[in-house]
Amino acid sequence: VIKVGADVMSQSSVAMPLSKAAVTPILLFASQLSLNLGILNALPLPLLDGGHLLFILIEVVTRRKVDKRAQEWASFTMLLLLGWLTVSVACRDLRALLA
Repeated sequence: VIKVGADVMSQSSVAMPLSKAAVTPILLFASQLSLNLGILNALPLPLLDGGHLLFILIEVVTRRKVDKRAQEWASFTMLLLLGWLTVSVACRDLRALLA
């Protein structure tokens, strides 16, 4: 079982006390959140920047363009998976908040 929603809930529970804190902890929290998003965005998954870099790397290695339909299919499939993940985590977090 993957614990995805717990990370979102823990980040929001950290952000609330920081709103009354000094500037330094707020900047540290913002930089950590930014770094985490940057690492996530660099993953080699279609729709993310890392996925585009992966397609470019494949083109460089094979010396031919990746089929446009294959790129579209991979991007659409990843869009569905990311959408499903977003909705399922949001529902789980809402259930946890309302329980």
